[in-house]
Amino acid sequence: MPSTQTPDSLATINDQFRRQLSISSDSPLGLYRMTGAVASFTFRDKQEILRVIAEFSDFNKENDPWQEHDFGSFMYQEETIFWKIDYYDKNIEYGSADPLDPEKTIRVLA
Repeated sequence: MPSTQTPDSLATINDQFRRQLSISSDSPLGLYRMTGAVASFTFRDKQEILRVIAEFSDFNKENDPWQEHDFGSFMYQEETIFWKIDYYDKNIEYGSADPLDPEKTIRVLA
């Protein structure tokens, strides 16, 4: 049975996930993938983009209506960078039955 999801709980896990990411490794809570546009940036630029995502805190009613901290955007070198966290089962085939349960969920940030 899925656990009762509360926005604060999902936001807390998503914030923890984002803060664990680095250019050289994924997080124990999930992984990240870059679009072709982001992948074309220099290594240093990609490090900076991940840093901004990790520290992102500009959540509001317009960009985070469910208060999950799972989406954001910002300007970087005159480009708008969008990021989104999705919740998948451990095989990354289907949506997670319970995004709060780390035994059933892998987060993917793209």
